[in-house]
Amino acid sequence: MSSYIEQLDEVMKIAVSNPSLIWLHEDDTINEVYRIFGRKDNPAANLSTWTSVDCLHRFMISEMHRAVMNRRDEWFKSCTEETFVMWYISKDYRPTIKEGYDRLKYLNTYGQTEFAFNDLIKYPEEPKV
Repeated sequence: MSSYIEQLDEVMKIAVSNPSLIWLHEDDTINEVYRIFGRKDNPAANLSTWTSVDCLHRFMISEMHRAVMNRRDEWFKSCTEETFVMWYISKDYRPTIKEGYDRLKYLNTYGQTEFAFNDLIKYPEEPKV
């Protein structure tokens, strides 16, 4: 996992310098992930908020991010379920790892909806408030 952690640090530096990133969960994430997901299968989680789905998409297809993600099978077990989820929030809202987990379960149960989705190309329109 050391090569993953080294690369993750570089990707996170790029993310943090991105003006489209609003917030990044930086608390004791691993203990929270273990509490919610359990200690099986080496779970990992990243929680962030962005100005738009398109901005997140541009970051995710960046060269550095793609290079790391292309190697994910070296560090993580292959999953048959979705492992990435998005949903709309207000700009000042800070989601929790538990909320992300619940949205991910919803996505895996019901598929793409306004409540939980992960298609970076064809995603639901943001609800009008």
